[in-house]
Formats: sequence, C-alpha cells, structure tokens
Amino acid sequence: MYPKRFPQLVWLVMITGVTGCDNVAFGGIQVELQAPEEAPRAVESSGTEAVESAAPEPLVPVSLDPLVYVVERSGGSRATILPIAQLSDGDYSPLPDTSDIPDLFERFAIDRWEAGTEFALMAQGSRVGTFIADGSTAQDRSACQLRPRGGGHVEVRPDAAGLDWFMAIPASNGARSPWMAIPGTEDARLREASLNLAQRMIPVLGVLWPPSIPDVRRDLQPFSPGGGDGSGLAVSYVYGDRLAVGPAAPRAYSLFMIAAAEEGSDRYEPLLTWHQEAVSRKAFPRFLAAHDHRDAGTPDAVLEVFGESARWYTILGARGEDWSVLYLDDCGEPASRGAIRSFP
Repeated sequence: MYPKRFPQLVWLVMITGVTGCDNVAFGGIQVELQAPEEAPRAVESSGTEAVESAAPEPLVPVSLDPLVYVVERSGGSRATILPIAQLSDGDYSPLPDTSDIPDLFERFAIDRWEAGTEFALMAQGSRVGTFIADGSTAQDRSACQLRPRGGGHVEVRPDAAGLDWFMAIPASNGARSPWMAIPGTEDARLREASLNLAQRMIPVLGVLWPPSIPDVRRDLQPFSPGGGDGSGLAVSYVYGDRLAVGPAAPRAYSLFMIAAAEEGSDRYEPLLTWHQEAVSRKAFPRFLAAHDHRDAGTPDAVLEVFGESARWYTILGARGEDWSVLYLDDCGEPASRGAIRSFP
C-alpha cells in the first residue's frame, strides 16, 4: 500500500460581500481588495478641442426656376437631355454654375431626371414622343457654358423619326398636348420654299450671291411659328464656311431665316432674318427646337450658334409682332448690330 499524499499547501479564499476596501492575511501574505475605480467622465470641451464625427447631410435638389430643356437623339433610341435656361415671369436667365453652387452636378438630377422620369417631346407645337431618363448626370462641355446633361432613351412617332432635336417638358405638363402630324425635313414643299425665300431675300438684304443656293443651304427644319399646323420653316445658309466651330474666311457669311406660309397659299413670308458676316464676327446659327414656354401664342426657337473658338445657345421669340433675341449664353457672341431683322 502506498500512503496517501496530500497537497502541501491548500489555499482557501472566501470573499463575501466585499465593499470598499478589505485586508485579508494568509500566513504572512496580505491581500488587499479594492472596489474598481470609477470610469472617468467625459470632459466637455468647446471650440476645436473636440472632434465630432457627423454623418454627411443628404443631397437636396437645386432650387431653380422652370427650365427650358432640349433633347438630342444620339443614335437609335439613345438620347441626352440638356437644360438651356431658366424661365421666370416671361424672361429667360442663365443656369447657375459651380462657382455659385459647388455641388451643382451632384444635385441637379434630384427631382428632375431621376431614373424613370418621363418628359414629353415637343415639335411643331405638338407632342411627338417621350423621353425616359436613366438617372445619369454628366458635365456637358460641348458649348462655352458648362452644363449638366442627363441620359436616357426616346420613344417617338413614325412621322418624327427624321428629327434629332426636340423640346422637352415634364410629362405631366405635356399630357394634354395635341398629337399632330408634322412634315419631314425632306418635304418637297419646304425645299422649294427655302429656295424661293433665298432668291427673294438675298437682294433685299444685300447678301453676296452664292454660286448655287442649294449648295450653301446647310440646314432646313420644319418650324411652325403660329402653332401645330406645320406651316413654317427655319433654314440656314452658309457661304464660304460651314456650321461648325472654327475660323472663317473674311468674305464668309451666314443667312438664317424663320418664315411662315400665308394662309391658303404656298408662298412663305419671312418673320425674321439673321445675316451675319464673318468679317464682323462669326456667329452662325441653326435651329434646334421650339416650344411656347411663355404661353405667348408663338413658340420660342432655341438655336445653337457657331463661333471661331466655341459654340453657344440663344433663344429667339416674338414679343408682340417683332421677333428678337430673348436669351443669349453669357459666354456667347451677340449678333452684329443690325444683323437681325424682324418682318411682322
């Protein structure tokens, strides 16, 4: 048998209801029990002593007056939407820029063209289709003024298939707009009318006669100044140059005209002419789209204008019987003095 062996040292510690500080002695070893120290209180600070981590504030829409939009079809059903100007109390004003609103591009789409937002596409005073936004926003640098640009796709009627530019208004505003047939850009009546107009107005305006009028006709679009009957046109002629940004020859010029057909007649009468000579300054316009944003009974026309180093946008419209420039990008060149004439 082996004798039982016991541990040489047995520790037995019984602690009951320890509060405050107690001293317990074990054979020469003294153990001191203390309550835990109180956690330090937060020290209030002011000024820059405390660094607070706050959640970023959510982006909110940019507050603007009602906007004038144009939509450009970029191939197939793909398209872009571009704001041109603000409209308030019958007057157009420019969009703000990033010096006014640093986060302009991040906030612009909110409540304007978020994904799924629909716009009515307008041409000749009637609704011809729908633009559906995809929610994207980019910086448009194609003109001298930086603008936000949205993306999406269009659905258009067959008779508007030849058009690449449209005015756009929120779908709710265009819900009751008429759906009327419009003539195409290759309409024989428009082509003949544009030639007859040039032959009549070139001598009146004192414009240098080109070798061939059809050869200098750069753009021809149906435009109804009086409503949705399609009885009008907008045409651009350019001699010695083209509708593009770049230097022009000294004798180059452009001739832009808006005209309307007389009631019950094939004769077109000019409402506005813009004869711009490059020797004065290059500002060669072409028609993009039109809509009666001001409820004036006559649609205002949005033009893009080409200069030597940039392009810009301008809006023409009638006040009473006279047509004039209603809006010009701040960075754009105005027409030469006396270049624009109204024919009431």
